[in-house]
Amino acid sequence: AAAAAAVPSAPPAPSSLSAIRRLKMKPRAATSSAVQRQQINTNTFALKLNTLKDNAPVHTGDLVPCSKCKAIFNCHSKVHDNTVWECEFCGTKNEIDLDPEEYPKEDSVDFILAPAACAAEDDINIVFCLDVSGSMCTSTEVQGRHNVRNESLRRLNQSLRAFREGPQHMPGHENVTYISRLQAMQGAVSNQIKSMAVQHPKRHLGLVTFCNEVQVRGDCTVPANTVVLSGDRLQNKDELLQKGTEAVATLQMPVDKAQDKITAALFELEEGGQTALGPAVLAAVALASTKPASQVVVCTDGAANLGVGALDEEADLDAANAFYTEVSELARSKGVSVSVLTLEDENCRLANLGNLADQTGGSVERVNPLNMADNFAALLSKPVIASKVAVTMILHSQLYFCSGDQQDSVRQEEIGNVNEDDEKYYEYGIRSNAFGEMVPFQVQITYTRPNGMVCQRVITKMQPVTRNREEARRHVNVAMASANAAQQCARLAQNGDYESARRNAFGWRNYLGRKVAESEDVGEQEQYLKFQSAMRDLDTDLQEAQSLEAPSLLQAPEDVRHGSRERARSDRGAHTIYATKKMNSKSFK
Repeated sequence: AAAAAAVPSAPPAPSSLSAIRRLKMKPRAATSSAVQRQQINTNTFALKLNTLKDNAPVHTGDLVPCSKCKAIFNCHSKVHDNTVWECEFCGTKNEIDLDPEEYPKEDSVDFILAPAACAAEDDINIVFCLDVSGSMCTSTEVQGRHNVRNESLRRLNQSLRAFREGPQHMPGHENVTYISRLQAMQGAVSNQIKSMAVQHPKRHLGLVTFCNEVQVRGDCTVPANTVVLSGDRLQNKDELLQKGTEAVATLQMPVDKAQDKITAALFELEEGGQTALGPAVLAAVALASTKPASQVVVCTDGAANLGVGALDEEADLDAANAFYTEVSELARSKGVSVSVLTLEDENCRLANLGNLADQTGGSVERVNPLNMADNFAALLSKPVIASKVAVTMILHSQLYFCSGDQQDSVRQEEIGNVNEDDEKYYEYGIRSNAFGEMVPFQVQITYTRPNGMVCQRVITKMQPVTRNREEARRHVNVAMASANAAQQCARLAQNGDYESARRNAFGWRNYLGRKVAESEDVGEQEQYLKFQSAMRDLDTDLQEAQSLEAPSLLQAPEDVRHGSRERARSDRGAHTIYATKKMNSKSFK
């Protein structure tokens, strides 16, 4: 309890728009000094990566960078005497050899670095990595009589008919059906196979299953081609990678041709044994990796406990984390996203396993088994629109990015895979006011399209400047500020710095609360209510985690405290952090 007292619990959010309006009439409540000192920075560089979904004008000329800051010559650049470009970012004078017809004409332009490598953008691999361990037999009671398909169960019922007369039910249970986790998963995956065969018939779909062994089944059209990995091979990363890569030969048929075979194999699955999840994920990523923008969807109901990447109580968590980092790096380098779907009320060590999704542009979901179909559909509804994404962001020389100890005007970041919902936010500071009424911003994005084409997109914007704090607050975009705050708090929480995460949430809550209280915009007020709800969910989980900590943990060195929190993090808490970190401006609209 002492640890939780470091930051007060979140105040109740206003429950209606009228409550927000009444904030104007109330004096500001007293808060702890730690909260009062929290500084809010609304100078934010917003990078909406859905721009990569749309084609930009292709510029056929050469990239012309500034010799000092490496900003690219753009439509806002000024040329003197037809040969000298004075960089609008750092003031360096550069000699250029361009005809006026070669000057970029748009804010956003693409430069093609390598041609397309494949014929169709929808020709990708989708690999379902499915848990068939013993715990997948756990069933859920559902009201009503339902016909649930399962071939092994059907054969068992046939063999038992000779020994029973009439239906066999416990008293009071005549009108219920018991659906196992395996059956729920089979139904959900079957629905996706049918849907994909109609909507994306040229995609290639494969199955990888795991229990005591890993079976790389591919498209199931030739059962003899199934690769089985067991025993000591489950500890051999090199062999798992090699066999997974070689198994691409099992993905020969597009889903519209292979769907019957895949579906039949799916309903033949039986549960039993342990959970060799780590080896299965590595093999699945290797299988998917032959085509950029491919996806792996992992479905499991328990922590990995066999083979490399084991996460059970006896496992070496540092070694497991290192393994999943390696798999993430492999997936990113091949343009593969990994999504993780786990079941509620089960401990899958999502704080560790979820990093696979976090680092590869995938999603993390915790679901009721009976709602699995909807979640599978949601995971596949947001395909990778670009892979191997790397960005360079350039500010005016009198601005700097607020990250790390260095006050740099240039920031580079490897992002990897992105979908249309991905947004990134970067706060910046001001060295001096030595610039005019407009200030330039530029982002250079190197990316690979789903068809294999490699491009560099250069986006340059001129933004107006205000030196009036009240005017700046009036023009704050509430949805974007909320997304920036949510991602910021989630990153701090993920790193184990719960105190800073909660202080930041308080600071943003107060700032945006004042902003919307002064506004007559109902849309902004609704966005603020959604932000309040998201921050309350995060704060509740963090406060609960802190309440379970030993008081002495607050006195421990920072790295020890943060590491202990990651190891102790519940699946619910991990899921909340991952979900908050994925929020974007649309989450609040």
